[in-house]
Amino acid sequence: MPKVSVIVTVYNVEAYLKRCLDSLSAQTLEDIELLLVDDGSTDQSGRICDEYAKAHANVRVIHKQNGGVSSARNAGLDAATGEFIGFVDSDDFIEPECFARAYGAAMRTGADVVCFGFASVWGDEAVMKVVGGEETLFDGSDKAFTALFDKRFKYFCWDKLYRRALYDGLRYPVGRIYEDAYLLPAVISRAQKLLMLPDVLYYYRMRAMSITHVRDSRLNQWLEATAPLVELAKEKYPQYLDLAWGRYNIIQLRSLDAIFECDHFRKHPCWKFQYRLLRKRLGPLLFQRCPQVRFARRAYALAALLCPDLVAAYVRARCRKNRGLLTYEH
Repeated sequence: MPKVSVIVTVYNVEAYLKRCLDSLSAQTLEDIELLLVDDGSTDQSGRICDEYAKAHANVRVIHKQNGGVSSARNAGLDAATGEFIGFVDSDDFIEPECFARAYGAAMRTGADVVCFGFASVWGDEAVMKVVGGEETLFDGSDKAFTALFDKRFKYFCWDKLYRRALYDGLRYPVGRIYEDAYLLPAVISRAQKLLMLPDVLYYYRMRAMSITHVRDSRLNQWLEATAPLVELAKEKYPQYLDLAWGRYNIIQLRSLDAIFECDHFRKHPCWKFQYRLLRKRLGPLLFQRCPQVRFARRAYALAALLCPDLVAAYVRARCRKNRGLLTYEH
């Protein structure tokens, strides 16, 4: 059994794939399995994967019809044989010691999940590091669950190493975006120990057309993906229900942020739904015991309901310099 199976989902990334594969071949961890899932690429990505597999005995390529990133990750999970699972997006790259350090930390502490830092990059140059404090071990299933509310925890699958057994019977939702946010609470809820490392080991490539920068009719799925966290807290950890609702409230307000960033926010296909939801949930937003929602954000919620045009102008002014590409369907 390999120590780690690394699942790499590949779709039309020929310009970035070599950089990713070079970083994988440079891994210092021995006994690592690389699964390259070609999700129906129409460029040269599939050929590049096949050539890479011919040169590396520990690489397997899975060619499949295009089904989206969830479908590709699920295909990788079905084929993985390693003790642990890691994910790398095919336009990103990692430090040579990424999986050696994460696996070593798991062996040293008994952690089922190891989280590590990452840096966002334009080209190959880091522009923002996301890393926090000291090494922290959340010991016990209830403590591991609270990591979901730690400000250092990010709702991505690729900045973590997971014991493969955590995914037994769990798969990513096909046809949806924000799939990481949807599934991660269920995965983490099975962990007995979760470790956070301060090391920056992963480099996330920022691209204008990345799915995380699109704001269209699928935006409501962001909030829908947060609902399982609330349900899990109700079922298994009611003592943390306020924290779960706090996360839900934060995502509701961030969804409004994304809508207000658009020049004609009332034409956004999610505006009417989000505005009605804000009216319905204003009470919980203002008065629920959730420390994540600061007073300023509560005031923002009230202002968004009473004078949305003014709030929209404020949001656009605040974000004009660094906002991403925003699209919506007509």
